[in-house]
Amino acid sequence: MSKTRKVLALALALVMSCTMAACGGDSEMTDGGSTSTSADGTYKIGMIYPMSGGNALFGNAMVSATEIAVDMINEAGGVNGTQIQLVVGDGATSSEASTEATRMIDSEGVNVIIGSMSSGNANAIRSVTERSNVILWETSAVADNVLDGNSGLTFRICDQGSYRGYNAVKFLCEELADDLGKEPSELKIAVINEDSSYGESIAEGAVEAAEEFGVTVAYNEAYDAASTDVSSTVMGIQSAGVDALVAASYINDALLFYDTLTQYDAWPDVLLGCGSGWNDPTIRDTIGADGVEGIFCVDMPSNIELSMLNEENAALLGQFRETYTAETGSEAPLTACVAFMGAYVFLKDILPTAASFSTEDIAAAIQAADIEQTTMIWSLQFDESGQNTGAQSVLMQWQGGELKTVWPAAYANGTYANVPLNK
Repeated sequence: MSKTRKVLALALALVMSCTMAACGGDSEMTDGGSTSTSADGTYKIGMIYPMSGGNALFGNAMVSATEIAVDMINEAGGVNGTQIQLVVGDGATSSEASTEATRMIDSEGVNVIIGSMSSGNANAIRSVTERSNVILWETSAVADNVLDGNSGLTFRICDQGSYRGYNAVKFLCEELADDLGKEPSELKIAVINEDSSYGESIAEGAVEAAEEFGVTVAYNEAYDAASTDVSSTVMGIQSAGVDALVAASYINDALLFYDTLTQYDAWPDVLLGCGSGWNDPTIRDTIGADGVEGIFCVDMPSNIELSMLNEENAALLGQFRETYTAETGSEAPLTACVAFMGAYVFLKDILPTAASFSTEDIAAAIQAADIEQTTMIWSLQFDESGQNTGAQSVLMQWQGGELKTVWPAAYANGTYANVPLNK
């Protein structure tokens, strides 16, 4: 363990001891109802992210981040003296995610599962957790339907997809329209999305905002993210003569659209890329810094400066980034940062306040959570649907090979440029 990490662990241990004292110590952390306390005294928590398949790049980053969070908590004394044991599952597909959730619950006895990266996986896992009286602590699946009909056991810490699509169009109208020399009512946009519930949610939010601001949706199409030819979609965008393109994509389809837009000389004045495809460093590394220059991205905050955080969270995020780089050899991407925050805040700030490790007591502790700031900047409070009302999506822009957050002002570390887009 590095000297810095030892200091952090000691500090956390002091905080945990105070929390434990406030809760009455280990005697208050008795089992009750559905629990997953092992014979050796550890408490098992499930974790399902895609570790293989098309989303493995994101999923493995989230696994590493969650393991770092658990290590930090355990090194600081655990949760009220109880060590945390992760039960790890590979959710390469929705079917495999469901199978892994079933295994964890039936064979390992977990009553909390952390996941899931993709909305398809989240819904598959939730179909198992709901009927098994198990909590799903969702860190990153944004499709609106992840919380449909929630019985009170699914909690999403990140923003929802329709909010991202809405914010993309709101930003276009309130900030960029003047640069394009148009009123919002004169703007025409294209909305394209990969055809899962994730992409559909973003598209629905964009269309809703367009109606509210009087923007014309001149082209709207869903496509298969596994497509190898998107020329017909790009020609449709070109024929529509749009000012801006709102695109909900993963990395492979984002790269394909980039190449095809270039091939057909069909670039609009503004590209608002929603989701992981457009802000992942892979797109910059593949295309080059000049290639992504000026492209906007709508997602969770990913380039948080430590000065934006209070002292405790700044130290924590700095230590996480340092540890992640040391252990993986790369900088922590957005997916890793949100996975770390989700696991850490659950283990440090929520679980120690539960009356026991039972499902019911943990769910009650989550509902009672009121955390003013996390390492993602946003706060953490849940509404009746299980949505964190403090979660915020932001507008970022590629500038000089780096992402700068340009909106809203509270999260911004730069100002936007390159409008209209110079392609």
